[in-house]
Amino acid sequence: MEPEIPRVVFKNADLLNLFRGLNSLDGRLAPSSAMADSNPATIPYKFGGKARITLARWLSAVKTANDTLSVAHDALVRQFIPVGEKEVPPARRAEFQAEWDKVMDDTVSFELPKVPVDELFAEDNQLPVSVLAVLSPILA
Repeated sequence: MEPEIPRVVFKNADLLNLFRGLNSLDGRLAPSSAMADSNPATIPYKFGGKARITLARWLSAVKTANDTLSVAHDALVRQFIPVGEKEVPPARRAEFQAEWDKVMDDTVSFELPKVPVDELFAEDNQLPVSVLAVLSPILA
């Protein structure tokens, strides 16, 4: 029998941090190039196969959710802009912000396997604690 895949719920406001955390898992700067101005070398992180594909699935799903938020934001802005104008007028900014806050307070759920933490090789990869903290809701 297949293990049950958990439903993980996030507030829309937290998605960008999760996206950034997932996106930062390509690698870290090599010590000799950390201070270099151009083309710093990157040491790729080494993950187990199950972790690698699970991270890729999470990145794809979270990117789609973030892109959807961007579309919703642009549509909401257009809703508050008078014809011929380019930005929300000062008199309507509080109203716009209240509506956007409702969007950001809403939730999105994902049904994806959690990432096996033992396959992240966190110590060998020197994963930053801040990244692990952001990813903690999707780690198993």
